[in-house]
Amino acid sequence: MVWMAGCKFDFIPQFGGHVPLHDANMETTVEGIYVAGDVTGVEEASSAMEEGNMAGVCAAEALGYLTKEEASKKKEEIRGRLNTLRSGVFGEGRRKNKEKQIADMEAYVSQQGKETPEHV
Repeated sequence: MVWMAGCKFDFIPQFGGHVPLHDANMETTVEGIYVAGDVTGVEEASSAMEEGNMAGVCAAEALGYLTKEEASKKKEEIRGRLNTLRSGVFGEGRRKNKEKQIADMEAYVSQQGKETPEHV
């Protein structure tokens, strides 16, 4: 469905192949479409849940249900938990792949002449 919505994809074999480009807020190349979980790259269940939390907080902020300050606090907490899950012997590879995915999104946005969303 993400592909059908027109979202741009990246190829990261370690994440299971084609994965949608997304920013740190889990927003794809199509404004207003957020992704989380295995579609963003196969990791493990706890990371998927935290990505879902991030996508939900960012969507709520974009829709005006959370203030920038409320969302920033929640996002900081979620990023801390994700960083913990993506550390150590088993998590380091997942962290590097996720960093590549987000960097590729930034490069795509830059090529399109757009600015990175303000709420990142």
